[in-house]
Amino acid sequence: MTVAGVLLLLLWGLAMCAASCEYRSLWLVCGMHTAWNYTQSFLFGLPNSGVAAPSSLFRMTAAADGPFYSTGFGLEGGAAAIAVFAALLGFCLLRGAGRRQSGDN
Repeated sequence: MTVAGVLLLLLWGLAMCAASCEYRSLWLVCGMHTAWNYTQSFLFGLPNSGVAAPSSLFRMTAAADGPFYSTGFGLEGGAAAIAVFAALLGFCLLRGAGRRQSGDN
């Protein structure tokens, strides 16, 4: 587990909490998590929780650390993923704050 991986898990958890509160739906969070796992495993052929899918649309054969991938944590450990999930968290929080100020429910 890397520092970037822990940071991303924290951001993902906060963003999903904010999305669940904003849209009042746990199904949204379940759907996003399922879509992420499916895309990672069956579309790109990347290991999911350390287990590689037996078949996929694309297959990654070699990997190196970079902004989009961490060999220690996968897609979630890259700097690009951290930026995307920080933006998602910011969007959810700002949208919720804007709706509360305008009185919308």
